[in-house]
Amino acid sequence: MITINIEVNSSSIAVFVTIGAKKSLLGVWSAKKYPAYECQEKQKWVPDQPPPTRLSFEQERKLVDYADNRAAPGIGFGKRPFLQYARQFADKNGATFVKGEPSNNWWTGMKRRHPDLKI
Repeated sequence: MITINIEVNSSSIAVFVTIGAKKSLLGVWSAKKYPAYECQEKQKWVPDQPPPTRLSFEQERKLVDYADNRAAPGIGFGKRPFLQYARQFADKNGATFVKGEPSNNWWTGMKRRHPDLKI
């Protein structure tokens, strides 16, 4: 059986791992050397809800409408041009993607959030 114990006092934090009957010290962190700090959260994520997206639902809806308008007269519009347009649209609206471009995970989520998107 493996257990992890964390001992906290006013001056330090110690972490121990116990495997069977043997107890080992993993490390001690001094409160003077590593003072506590508070993280600022941009958006809170509730586990029962999907994670926040780079673009708002309304902005994503505009992208879907754009794709529909391109497809209506029979102009070809595939995944790659859509992702390029999404990047340009995000840049214009002050949003950013990780590594500067929409990822395949973003594309999959976009199709899931907007099932009427047909490309």
